[in-house]
Amino acid sequence: MRYLLLTVAIISFSFTLQGQVSFGPTVALNISKQQTKGVPDEVKLKAQAGFQAGIFGNFKLGKKFGLHTELVYSAEGTTSALLWNDFSEDTYTVSQKFNYLRLPILVQYRITGELNIEAGPGLAYLLGGKTKWDDGDVEKFESGDYLPFDAGLSLGVGYDLSKFAPGLTAGLRYYHGFINIANEDSDEYSLKNRNFSLHVRYALPFGKK
Repeated sequence: MRYLLLTVAIISFSFTLQGQVSFGPTVALNISKQQTKGVPDEVKLKAQAGFQAGIFGNFKLGKKFGLHTELVYSAEGTTSALLWNDFSEDTYTVSQKFNYLRLPILVQYRITGELNIEAGPGLAYLLGGKTKWDDGDVEKFESGDYLPFDAGLSLGVGYDLSKFAPGLTAGLRYYHGFINIANEDSDEYSLKNRNFSLHVRYALPFGKK
């Protein structure tokens, strides 16, 4: 009898969650550019394109609010254009790619049935990266080159596309890193992550937003 009641309780709980919890794959296009301090004027920083891929979970907290989290691999970086000298406009470029495992935890507010806004903290762990020089040389990051952790704030907007494709949502998000990831003791030099992402998510049939 005890096992029967437990089974009934689990089934009832599953039906309660149905429609309140959704999860599935998520992908995004990144446009990232690191904010720097103490970089010479002859160094011009350019944004770099990358991507995100991972999984998400979304939990409804009433009619208007929700909790959204993701675990994604994120390819980010910055391209630097350096002048050869003061007498020439010729430049050579250095491209740095940072590979992060990111965990945003966002509170969502539903403005309409389809439109929502979101905000919350985000944590990240640096999996690795590399520096690519204009002449083709590539150097992988070594331990201690950069801090392994990052933290910041994410702000975004999302739109439910279920009317056109069941389970599909899209959105735009901005990430503002607070941590100086440059492993430097000096306060005169800093490197902080900035990132825009255009993402698409698909909620598996278990639970739909």
